[in-house]
Amino acid sequence: EPGFVTGMGDIQNNDITTGKPNITDNDGLWSHYYLGGICYCYAVTKDKKVLEAARRTMNACALLTKITGKKGFTARAVRYEGDEGYGENLDMQIDGSEWHKAPDGSCEWLGETSSDEMTGHYFAYGIYFDLVADKKEKKKIAEVVKKITDHIIENNFHLCDVDGVPTT
Repeated sequence: EPGFVTGMGDIQNNDITTGKPNITDNDGLWSHYYLGGICYCYAVTKDKKVLEAARRTMNACALLTKITGKKGFTARAVRYEGDEGYGENLDMQIDGSEWHKAPDGSCEWLGETSSDEMTGHYFAYGIYFDLVADKKEKKKIAEVVKKITDHIIENNFHLCDVDGVPTT
């Protein structure tokens, strides 16, 4: 939930329902790569289930920019209550990871977003916009991409985390 691509661990007897998400520092990037791929699939097949998956993932990806509370700054990943590590090491940098509580309290998000992650975001938003989005979604995507781009430009072409310092 709510549509991110992440790994699964602790799977028992090949039953994926027994597994737990392995939140990684690149869940946002992997989700955007997945989104790009299923957009191509939808463009070819027009399969409604593929469209639903694309919409679900696109909305999850847009959440990464909204959830930080810092206009245009995009999280690397999110974790929810019950996920491994939830509530631990908030606002502390451990192995490059910097988890923060979302302003609305709904989850925690991972900072220190890198520029290579952002290329995946731009890729997927562009492909979704061109191949999948309806009029309403095009407006939403344009707003998200504008916020991200404005953030980068306003910070002298850097991604600046909640502490105002460029990410590493």
